[in-house]
Amino acid sequence: MKRITAWLLALLLLLPTAAGAEAAEPVFFGHYEQDNNPDNGPEPIEWIPLAEEDGSVLLLSLHILDVVPYNEKYTDMTWEACSLRAWLNGAFLDAAFTEAERHAILLTDVDNSPAQRAPKSVTDPGAETQDYIYVLSYAEAAAFLSSDKARRSAPTDYALARGALSNIGCRVGGRASGLWWLRSMDNRRYRVSVVYSSGALNCTYVTKPTAGVRPVLRVNQAMLP
Repeated sequence: MKRITAWLLALLLLLPTAAGAEAAEPVFFGHYEQDNNPDNGPEPIEWIPLAEEDGSVLLLSLHILDVVPYNEKYTDMTWEACSLRAWLNGAFLDAAFTEAERHAILLTDVDNSPAQRAPKSVTDPGAETQDYIYVLSYAEAAAFLSSDKARRSAPTDYALARGALSNIGCRVGGRASGLWWLRSMDNRRYRVSVVYSSGALNCTYVTKPTAGVRPVLRVNQAMLP
């Protein structure tokens, strides 16, 4: 099991894999519907390597892959209890990866401490968790992707068909960028941090219907294709 601690985040700010993650060589791992044409099967998922440690690599999906609420009900929430966490570690994990690929994904100790919140947030972030797949915290998004431009991500055609926000005024890789979830709660526990289409860090309510998902996972490098 791996854990991204506060000191490691600080160290990563000095490394090319953190400050220049958008320039790192892409990794293809798993498959998920992306072109919105199910007749030709799911497409390979492209990932951005964020950091390497002890023979494993931390990966963030290049694109917004789907539209799923942070929580299905509009209520006070934490990462530990939200429906997005259950979906990522259940339906998405099963749909996107073969049995062999699932064995390559490492169980991660996910830091949900106050250090992961937005600077002005005072909300109890909830308990720490163990996840195979999760989403970045506010602090991790700021550390691994250190500019608004680096945080921009375009939704796939499938995510667009599912209702993802698409802002033609903010583009990345020739495509309109979208809105994607982070896991850190804001000052009210029915609001959660997100990355805007501009790449700015902000927040929205937990049932936002146009916010998308950029999964994060840690993989055994020896088992990558």
